[in-house]
Amino acid sequence: MYAKSMTYGRTQGVPPLLSIPSVQVSVRGPGFLCSLKKSRHSEYFMEVQTEERSEEPRDWRGLRAMLLNLKTKDAEAVAVWLRDAGYVCQTVPAKYSNQGDLLVPKRDVVSPEILRWVSICKDVIAWLMGLDRGYFADAVRIAQKSRANILSPKGQRKFVEEVSAPIQLEVLTLHRFLAGFGSAPALHAFFFWDAEGEASVAVDVSSPMEALAVSVHVDRSFTARRWASCRLCGSRFEQKKSTDLYCSEKCKNNFITTRRRQKISLLRQGDTAWRALPRVKHKRLDRQEWILQWAQRRFLEGKIDTAFAKKTLNEISKRKG
Repeated sequence: MYAKSMTYGRTQGVPPLLSIPSVQVSVRGPGFLCSLKKSRHSEYFMEVQTEERSEEPRDWRGLRAMLLNLKTKDAEAVAVWLRDAGYVCQTVPAKYSNQGDLLVPKRDVVSPEILRWVSICKDVIAWLMGLDRGYFADAVRIAQKSRANILSPKGQRKFVEEVSAPIQLEVLTLHRFLAGFGSAPALHAFFFWDAEGEASVAVDVSSPMEALAVSVHVDRSFTARRWASCRLCGSRFEQKKSTDLYCSEKCKNNFITTRRRQKISLLRQGDTAWRALPRVKHKRLDRQEWILQWAQRRFLEGKIDTAFAKKTLNEISKRKG
């Protein structure tokens, strides 16, 4: 697992000194930009560090969220994301434009294979972020157990069957995200105190995609973050809490405003229906209770609060005199 230390073999069975849930954990990406080299074993690309320095720090959660909402068929959008994540894209030579001797700027080249690879990683991360904590832990254990046979077709079939993964996920990519990117499942980590005296742990990774994989492990193992659909616009977003239903405050406010207007509209229609009743029935029925029940039968998305209904109906009565 990614959570193991480099001294894992010498610490098995040793009781931990302390468990501190408030310790901050960060992921430190490579100090150099990475280029992509096609793997011989799968559709995965090898991430090779270049000599070009990388800007740090990066918001790996933010980059992960951007990837999960990325249109992976859009080469320009994918190129922007790759640059932001810390990759070096190839460029085509500058060409002459139709305006004399002016040269057009170089543009990034993102091959169909790279687009496919980014799409594969996106699908794997989206599926993993949707798992609950127990399911995710079981998947990690299965991936660790299947290390020796994962390159054989039989081993891959057994792994997919045991982990109950969707058939469209690329097997070796899924296995790498669960079991680890290097030759061993352990990563270097540093325990330190920041300038404010707060204890922190920084995990070092060798590539941007590995950083995203570690961020998935951290969030599925230690936080309530999950991948969900916005209740209003349908956009996919990461839940910080299980009660988060919207991708942004704007969507939350728009949803609340829309529902409020729907309730008010139904109460007004109910008031009109009440006024259309014979006056004989008015004497036997309570106006506000009747209108509230009329509106509630038509509002299927939830309950109309009694206090809200009374306040709205009183305002309607005042306006109509």
